[in-house]
Amino acid sequence: IEKREDNSNTSSNSVIGQSLKAGEKVEPGSTITLYIPDTIAYYPDFTNGKYTISDIESFANSYNLDFKVEYVTTNEYAPGTIYYQPRSEGYRIVAGQSFTIKIAQASS
Repeated sequence: IEKREDNSNTSSNSVIGQSLKAGEKVEPGSTITLYIPDTIAYYPDFTNGKYTISDIESFANSYNLDFKVEYVTTNEYAPGTIYYQPRSEGYRIVAGQSFTIKIAQASS
C-alpha cells in the first residue's frame, strides 16, 4: 500500500488506484500496489465554543496526538471556556505532536 496525493474528499480508508490495469493477468507471487489517499488534515478552531473536552480528546486520539488539558485560573473568560489551543485553525496536523488546550477556571 502506498499513499498518493488526492485532492478529492475521498475517505482515507478508500483505495484510489492500483498498479495493475483492469483486466491485466496476474501471475502467482506477483506484487500489486494499492494506492490510498495521502490526506492532509488541519486543526479546527476549538476555542469557538462548539467543542467539548470529550470532542477534542476524540479528535486527538484519532490523529495520535499527545493530548493534555490545562486548567488556568483567570477572570478573562467564563469558567469552563476553552480559550487556548497551541496550533490555530488551519494548521496542518502532524501525528505524535503534543496538543494542550487551556480551560478557564474561576479564581477562589
